[in-house]
Amino acid sequence: MPILPLFVGALLAETWLLIEVGAHIGGLATIAICVATGFIGGSLAKDQGVRALNRAAERVGRGELPTLEMVDGVFILVAGVVLLTPGYLSDVLGFLLLTPPVRALLRPRVMRWAKGKVKVARASAGRGPRWYGDPAGVSGDSPPQPRPSDDVHDVQLLPPEDRPRPLSERRGPVTIIDP
Repeated sequence: MPILPLFVGALLAETWLLIEVGAHIGGLATIAICVATGFIGGSLAKDQGVRALNRAAERVGRGELPTLEMVDGVFILVAGVVLLTPGYLSDVLGFLLLTPPVRALLRPRVMRWAKGKVKVARASAGRGPRWYGDPAGVSGDSPPQPRPSDDVHDVQLLPPEDRPRPLSERRGPVTIIDP
């Protein structure tokens, strides 16, 4: 689906709606509503983004892949960007994406779409890695076999006492070292 006509159509619809609403309630009120929804939406997106990040850190701390939290994080990021864009249609879309039930409805579709685009290698005890094209288990298909040309490295899982603790359980400043 070409994205440019969709983008231009949305831009024209937003402009038309802003002009129509401005004609009825006034230009200053229209601008005030756009600014208010930007501030409210930005703070909601920040709050939900921090929560999703904490949930992801907890799952990583348990040695699990935070797939659902990553998808939610993308939805929240898109919602924040869309809410900072002036316009009523974009605000409705942004607030919908900040609603957990709407994200829960969209999540399986996005994960199904991304299924063919992501490969996850898992190490097994002594048998070498196995490839899984479906990290979230959405489709239930059997995993494809690794190709000899794939560059595969063994995965080392940390024992529970050495795993990173979730952010909510840590005390003091968090140091991030970028190798």
